[in-house]
Amino acid sequence: MLDTGCDVTLVPQSVISVARHLAVTPCTEYLQAANGTQIAITGNVIIPFKLNGRRIRTRASVSPDVDETMLGADWMREHGCLWDFKNSAITVDVSAPNLIRKGHTLRYRHRPGAKH
Repeated sequence: MLDTGCDVTLVPQSVISVARHLAVTPCTEYLQAANGTQIAITGNVIIPFKLNGRRIRTRASVSPDVDETMLGADWMREHGCLWDFKNSAITVDVSAPNLIRKGHTLRYRHRPGAKH
């Protein structure tokens, strides 16, 4: 899920537990969710993310407190995402564009008032 209200990319610890080949750098940190609750971070990892057949190395924080992977504002900045709300499309990596249109399996969430 693309989440403009999330500063960092998060991946559930359950996903990392299944993918045993990934090297996780342990840490003990906390983030604060929009509703004020703490989100525990137990490590950092680089995961292979596949988009339209292209593999994208993605830095993510590992958390037992999230249920799905959230591609945060850090990922969107790093990959030069352009969000076209009028046409319900997102372009990822303008240098080697990947266009995601409404109905694609990648879901996205926009939080009103989030900085772009």
